Amino acid sequence: MTQDTVLKVSNDSLQVRRTAAERNRADPENPDFSSWFGTDLTHGDIMAIEREARELRARVFALMIRRMGRAIERAFWRMRQRDVEKYLAKSSDLVDLERRIRDLERGRGPGISGLSY
Repeated sequence: MTQDTVLKVSNDSLQVRRTAAERNRADPENPDFSSWFGTDLTHGDIMAIEREARELRARVFALMIRRMGRAIERAFWRMRQRDVEKYLAKSSDLVDLERRIRDLERGRGPGISGLSY
């Protein structure tokens, strides 16, 4: 601890903080990371942290893309199901309903290409 360090006791905990004079003296090009992690970080440490952060961002981005793809796929599936249900709802009796179901299975429905159940 230097003369510019302040000890603060609150809620039964001890905190070590730098004074305003010490904070203002910090070089913006070479920030002091020791207050963040408790030790001095080397350039290699910082590069490793950056590399890890890039990998994490890439994994998160890939996960977001997969989730968006699944959401789009579900939306198209719901649209298709609505079309199928509308087509089947237009049937006049049970025989017509069964014929429409066969037509859907064979890919002959109106604007609906082959469904596989």
